[in-house]
Amino acid sequence: MTGPRSLVVAATILSILLAGACGQDYYDTVVAKRVEQLSAQDEADRAHAAWSLGQIGPRASAAVPALAKALSDPSAEVRSAVAEALAQVGDASAAAVPALVTALRDEDAAVRAHSATALGVVGAPAASVAVSDLIGTLRDGDSTVRLYSAWALGEIGSEAKAADEALASAMEDDNADVRRWSAEALLKVRGIEIDKPR
Repeated sequence: MTGPRSLVVAATILSILLAGACGQDYYDTVVAKRVEQLSAQDEADRAHAAWSLGQIGPRASAAVPALAKALSDPSAEVRSAVAEALAQVGDASAAAVPALVTALRDEDAAVRAHSATALGVVGAPAASVAVSDLIGTLRDGDSTVRLYSAWALGEIGSEAKAADEALASAMEDDNADVRRWSAEALLKVRGIEIDKPR
């Protein structure tokens, strides 16, 4: 990638790296600028702003309301970047749960997958309201959406008990990864600890 846009990306990465040595005030300034850019006229600028907020992570929690609003952006590329950013921001994205639940019905598979991921990151109790919707996306036509829906239900854990039967059915999915993640999620939903290899 060359040209002006590559310079913008390089400058953003540099500012994020430099921010590691700075306090929250610096982050607040950067976040405010990126939130403003979420309303830019250019689609690529809006997507880049969302990407930047995701790279900042939990320190971008003040951007959650703006990111939630941006989940209705007319551009699928922007909506996907926004949903991914909400996953990277972490627990603070609990305030965006209603918008993320709506985004599970987005026409774009990447938006649906990232939204499921963000709901899993938020976890219980805030994302518990999404259980029935995630059960629905376990039957999505896109295997990545099904996979992350299963993962999200596992992260919600025992508060996703209503998904027990759906996860058991998903263990017969055509996709091996969906089958594996559904099996792991089912164990978590049932409160069974999974021994991970060391």
